[in-house]
Amino acid sequence: MHRSLSHRTPADTPQAFQRHPEDAALTHDGVIWPVARGSMREPSLILRRMALDMRHLPRETGEDCVRDTDLTNLGWSVRQLISYSDEAAKIAKALEADNA
Repeated sequence: MHRSLSHRTPADTPQAFQRHPEDAALTHDGVIWPVARGSMREPSLILRRMALDMRHLPRETGEDCVRDTDLTNLGWSVRQLISYSDEAAKIAKALEADNA
């Protein structure tokens, strides 16, 4: 039986194409993250979002470094910082190097 893409149901969609409920979505208003930072649970998405925050904070604050308080002020929990900030900093540096 042949089906057009318009008739696909979520159950028919391959796992690789399904967006995680915590993942950012591109809208007419820009990138929207549907879940508050402190409520996020998916490690890969936490790392990506935290790394993006680490890249943007120095431009917003005018500082050369990102402090834990900068991240908690954005809504990251202390538990998330302990678990993910070191790896997110590495990702942020790699992203910065790629864009240099």
